[in-house]
Amino acid sequence: MDLADLYLAVADIKSALYHVKIGYELNPSLQILEKMARLYDVQGMIACRSGNYDRASAMFEEGISLYPSLWALWEHSAIPYISRELFDEAIPRIEKALELCSSMHSRPLLMLLSNIYLKIGQEQKAKMICRDCLTVDENYEPAIRFMQEFERRIDAFTLKASEYSMQGDNLSASRVIIDAIKAKPESVQLRCKRASYLRLAGELDKAETEMKNLLNQLGSDTQADLVKHQLALIVNHRGVQLLQQGQPNKAISTFTEALEWDPTLSVILLNRGDAHKSKAEYAAAMTDFLAALKLKPGDPPARRRIAVVHDFFALELSKVGRLDEAIQEHNSAIESSPHLPDLHLHRAETFLKLGKYKDAFDDLTFELRVSPGSIEVISRLQALLPSTAATVPTVHSSIPLPPTATARNLEPINSKPQSGRRVELRRKKTAEQQRIEDVDKVFHSFINTPFQFPKIPLSISFTPPAATWVSPQHSNDPGPAADDHRKNDDHGHHFFDVMTTTNLDFDPPLHPQDVKTIWTAKKRITKHQDMEYYHKTEGYARVLHFISVVNESLTGLSFQSELPPLHPSIPACVVVLEQIRDSTQRFVPSTDQSRYGVKEFAYWHQYVSDNCIELLGTVIGTDRREDILDLANSFLDSFGNPQRLDYGTGHEQAFVFFLTGLSHIFNYSRHDFMGIGLRIFPVYMNLAHLLQKRYRLEAAGSHGHWGLDDYQFVPFLWGSAQLIHTDIPTSSITNSTQVMALQQHDLFFDSLTHILEVKNGSLQDNSPSLAYLATSSSWSDINYALFKMIKDEVFDKYTIAQHFFFGRLIPYTLLDAAEEEKRNAERRERKIRREQAAQQT
Repeated sequence: MDLADLYLAVADIKSALYHVKIGYELNPSLQILEKMARLYDVQGMIACRSGNYDRASAMFEEGISLYPSLWALWEHSAIPYISRELFDEAIPRIEKALELCSSMHSRPLLMLLSNIYLKIGQEQKAKMICRDCLTVDENYEPAIRFMQEFERRIDAFTLKASEYSMQGDNLSASRVIIDAIKAKPESVQLRCKRASYLRLAGELDKAETEMKNLLNQLGSDTQADLVKHQLALIVNHRGVQLLQQGQPNKAISTFTEALEWDPTLSVILLNRGDAHKSKAEYAAAMTDFLAALKLKPGDPPARRRIAVVHDFFALELSKVGRLDEAIQEHNSAIESSPHLPDLHLHRAETFLKLGKYKDAFDDLTFELRVSPGSIEVISRLQALLPSTAATVPTVHSSIPLPPTATARNLEPINSKPQSGRRVELRRKKTAEQQRIEDVDKVFHSFINTPFQFPKIPLSISFTPPAATWVSPQHSNDPGPAADDHRKNDDHGHHFFDVMTTTNLDFDPPLHPQDVKTIWTAKKRITKHQDMEYYHKTEGYARVLHFISVVNESLTGLSFQSELPPLHPSIPACVVVLEQIRDSTQRFVPSTDQSRYGVKEFAYWHQYVSDNCIELLGTVIGTDRREDILDLANSFLDSFGNPQRLDYGTGHEQAFVFFLTGLSHIFNYSRHDFMGIGLRIFPVYMNLAHLLQKRYRLEAAGSHGHWGLDDYQFVPFLWGSAQLIHTDIPTSSITNSTQVMALQQHDLFFDSLTHILEVKNGSLQDNSPSLAYLATSSSWSDINYALFKMIKDEVFDKYTIAQHFFFGRLIPYTLLDAAEEEKRNAERRERKIRREQAAQQT
C-alpha cells in the first residue's frame, strides 16, 4: 500500500491501481476497496478529458461495482452521457448521487440536474429542482441566477407576444405565449392571456375550450374567477359578432350567458342594452344601461346610452303633443350626458313648441359650443333671433342684443310697407343683413366671454313612459353603439365621452369666474438674485426628493408590472387626465398655415380652466378646499401656455409640482410612488404628446438641436430607471426598430418613439444628446447622469424656475437645518445604492 501511495504521488495511476489490487488480495478491507474505487474514478475522469467516453464509462462502472456507496462516482459516471447528450442515461445516475451525498454537496448536483431538465425542455421540472436547491441554501448564487434567468425568459416571451399583439398579429402572439406557459404551466394569468390573444384573433371556440378545461382543473380555486372573467369576455365577443351580423335575439341570449360567467362586467350589460335598443325594446335597454352604471358609477359610455334613450322618449312624447313630459325626459337626458351632441338641440325644438324662446335660445347657444360650426344650429339661431327679440326684452345676460336690433328692422318680412315695393325690398335686405350681424355678434360673444358649464349630479333618475304608450323605433335613432366607435380597450369599453364634471358641494360654493383670484400658490422667483434663496427652500428640496423617490421606486419595472392596491387618488387622477384628453375632440384645430400654435388651443385651455376646481375635487376631495386652491395653478400650467401657444419642460415640471403636492396631502407609500410612474405619468405623457401634435404647440425655451428633447425630460429620467437590471442594451436607443418594439415597455422608449414620429431623420441627426446616451455602459450610468442633468438644466435655470408656483404644499420658506441634514443623509444613501447597483450590473 505504501508503494501504491508513492505511484499515486507521481501521478502514475495505472501502477498505483495495480499495487492497490495486490494489497487488497493480501489484506481485504473496505478502506482498500474504497481507495481502489477512487482510483477507477480518477482514471475515468482522465479518459473524459481526452474524449474517450467509452473507456471513461467502463472505468466508472468498474468503480461503482467495487464501492457503490461512493456518491462522487455516480456523479462522474453521468459526465460521458451528458457530453453525448444521452440525458435519459445521465439523469438516474445524478439522482443516485443525490441520494448518497450530504445536503451541502447536493447543491451543485441539483443545479446540474436542473440544467439537464431545462435542456430537454422540461422547464417546470427544472424550476422545481432549483427551488429545492434554494430550500437547502437560500443564498446559493447559481440557483438565484438560474431563477432570475428563468423569469427573464418568461418575460421575454410575454414581451414578444405583446409586440405581435400591438402589430395586430394576435394569432402569432397566442403561439409565442405558449413558450412562456411551458416554462410556467402553473400560471393561470399566462393561460388567460393566451385565451385573450385567441379571442382577439377570432379563435373564440378554441379560446373557450381552453378556458373551460382550465376551469375544470382549478375547481374551487380562488384563481377560478380569472378564468370565469376571461370566459365572459369570450362569450361577450361572440355576442358582439352576432349583433353586428343583425341577429339581436341570439346576441341577447349570448350576452346573458356571458353575464352568468361574470355578472360584474358592465360592458356586457351595455352590449345587451344595445341589442335591446336595436329591437326598439327601449325599456329593457334602459334597465341594462342603468345596471351597468350601478356597477361602474360615472361610466361615460353608460351615461351616454342612458341619455340617448331618454332623448328618444322625449322626441316621441313631443310628437304626440305631451310636451311637459317630453321636457322632463330631455332634462334627464342632459343630466346623464350634457355634452352629447343634439341633446340641447332637441330640447330647444320642444321649447319652441311651448313658445319658450329664451330657453330655446339658451339651449341652442349651448349646442353650438358642443357642436361648433353646426349648420342646423346656426340656421335655427338665425330664425330664432327675431322671435326672441320680440318676445324677451333681454335675450341672454351675457349676450345682449345689438342696438340696431329694433322692432322696426326685425318686423316680419311679409308685412308690406306703405311706401311701395322698392322700400319693401330694401327692408327685406336690411332685415336679412341684421340677422347675419346678430348671429355674428353671438359667435364673437362665445369666443370672448367665458362660459360656465352646468354642474352635473351623479344620480340618474328614470321615469318610464305611460304603460298605454308603445314607442316605435325613431328614424333618427343612432342605432346600437353608433356613437361609440372611436377607441376601445381590451374589454370593449368605449372612450368617446367629452369631459363631464360632478356636482361638488363647496361651502361657500366656488365658481369658475371667481376661483382664479383666490388660488393661493404664486410665482415667487422674479429676478436672478432670487435663485440663491430658492435653492435653500423647503419647496425646492421637496420636489427634488419626490423625483428621486419615484425614480428609485421604478427601478426594473415595466408598464406591464403588476402593482398592489393603490391610493384612491391615483386612479382618480388617471380618470381626470383621460377626461381632459377626450375633451380635445370638441376643439378641432383650424386649417390655418401658421407654423406654430392654433387659437383653438386657447379655447380648450379656457375650458379646462373653467372646470379645474371640479376636476381637482374628484382627485383630492371636496373637503380639502385649501389643498385644491393650492395646487390649481400648477395643475393648469402643466398643459401649456394659452397666450404663447407653447409647451416645454417648465410645464412638465408644473405637473411634477402638482404630483409632489398630492404626495404630501395623502402621504403616499412606496407602492403609490410606483403607481405615479406607471399609471399617472404615462397618461399625462399621452396627453402632452396629443396637445403638441394636435395644436402644433411651439417648444418653450427649446435648446434646439443640442437639447435633450424640445418638450420633455422627466420620462427619460424615470424611464431609464425602469430599464435598470433589464437585458435591454443601451445601444437600443439608436436602433429605431427596437425603439418602436419597446414603446409599450417603459417611459424612455415611449418618448423616443414620439420623437421618431414627429421629427425627420435619425436620432443622431435630430437629438444627438439622446443618441450619445447609447454609448454608456449601463442604464445606471444613464440614470445618474440624467438626474444630475435635470437638476442643473431644469430646476437650477432661472428661465424655467421663474414660472414655478409656490404655496402651502410647496413652500417658499427656508429649509430647517435638521431637515436639510436628513435630506442630505438620504441623498448620500441613495448615491451609495446607485453605485452598488452599477457594480452589480
